[in-house]
Amino acid sequence: MTTIRKITIPNPCQQPWQQMTPNAEGRHCDHCAKTVIDFASMTDTELIRYLITHNNVCGSFSEPQLNSVNIQLYTQSLKAETGWKKWLMTIALFGSTLFYKASGQTTTVTAPKVEQSPLANYPNGFALGKIAMSPPAQREIKGQILDDDCQPLPGATIRLPGTNLGTQTDTNGRFELHVPLSAKQLSVSFIGFKTATMQIDSVQDKIYDLKLTLSASMMGEVVIIKQPLYKRLYYRYIRRPFRAIFN
Repeated sequence: MTTIRKITIPNPCQQPWQQMTPNAEGRHCDHCAKTVIDFASMTDTELIRYLITHNNVCGSFSEPQLNSVNIQLYTQSLKAETGWKKWLMTIALFGSTLFYKASGQTTTVTAPKVEQSPLANYPNGFALGKIAMSPPAQREIKGQILDDDCQPLPGATIRLPGTNLGTQTDTNGRFELHVPLSAKQLSVSFIGFKTATMQIDSVQDKIYDLKLTLSASMMGEVVIIKQPLYKRLYYRYIRRPFRAIFN
């Protein structure tokens, strides 16, 4: 569980992303004199981990990303609440077990009868083991990502939905990505543009070009709403130590 409950951008920034100076983490905004983190190139999990270890963050999100991250944080919060109740039940059961042992109550357990498998009567026996599975066949997808003016978009993110497979375009907006033969579409995102879906087919050596449309991206200082204190204390001093003992 993370200590973050929700993230918001109460005062979106109106500065144009394209006019900012690129750097290692995103782009430098001369108006604010600080780096705007490119969160669109991160997964939701990577984004949450970044916010846990950084303060006073100014970032830029792809169109659906802010909602997606908050949904994940909410789901984790529900799991943590369920885990809290489970640990209480575990502690209660453990205490009751000690009580009954101290009372001297014993229970005779009869071992179940084990019948010999009929397979043992075969003289040649059977060889059991793991079946070696060959990796799924893949193919290479090539293409170029452009803006509305047919200019290349370097650094655009291309991902295969539901997997960790992904890449980014080069300085000419071109990309190459190996995907399974069963793949039907790719997700393409870039800061300041609407996330688009690229349909792919079985045609060999086909070059896929896609234009992205400008959108009002969500950009500004990130406000982090943390979990209540009792949840943070529970996670740090109860759940985490118990996991270290029993795992």
